Amino acid sequence: MQYILYETTNLINGKYYIGVHKIDGRGWYLGSGNLIKQAIKKYNRKNFMRDTLRVFNDEHDAYDYEKLIVNDEMVKNIHCYNLTCGGSNPPTLYGKDNPLYGKKGVVWTEERKNKHSDMMSGKKHPLWGKHHSYETIEKMKISHKGKHSGKQNPMYGIHHPMKGKSISQERKNKLSKMRRGTNNPMYGISGKKSSTSKKCVVYGKFFDSVTLASEYFKVNRKTVSYWISKNEPLCYIGI
Repeated sequence: MQYILYETTNLINGKYYIGVHKIDGRGWYLGSGNLIKQAIKKYNRKNFMRDTLRVFNDEHDAYDYEKLIVNDEMVKNIHCYNLTCGGSNPPTLYGKDNPLYGKKGVVWTEERKNKHSDMMSGKKHPLWGKHHSYETIEKMKISHKGKHSGKQNPMYGIHHPMKGKSISQERKNKLSKMRRGTNNPMYGISGKKSSTSKKCVVYGKFFDSVTLASEYFKVNRKTVSYWISKNEPLCYIGI
């Protein structure tokens, strides 16, 4: 049995959820936390995208890695749907046990938003400076070799929610407007395609280019390229 560390992203507001799931081929699982379930109910499943970040052959290894990523700092981020730190099955929290209990109607001022955003920037990011040892990287390469083609692919046979469904003209027009001009993630990027213009994953977040990743984390592009070259956790070129 294999397990995946996945990220579910809300395509409307950009909020995300990271969790562990056993690959069973019974549909497109998006998450079981209270906030992510409420969001799916509100925005509809078709407005969420799930990406596989890592694949594990052991459940404990998957949760140990999740514990590294989903920590206290990430849970406090206003863009994160996770309510508790990783490392185990998420508890079902009701009433006063729910961290949002009594917080209905809380107003998020710009100052408060900027404060939380700053908590995940540059050296303040919980994964800053952390990386796998050479031995660990080699073991991961060996364990993944030849396991991602055809029926060996962990996502083989899993039905995608949009398969066989058509998009209405109204939705096509809406998506088109969202990608025009400065709304397009590639806006302002031109010239010869290099490593800075390739799609990449930086600390679990997906970007259309290293430039956009550097702008998000408020660091130099060379810094992001350095993270990727040093195989920092969840940092690599290509999706």
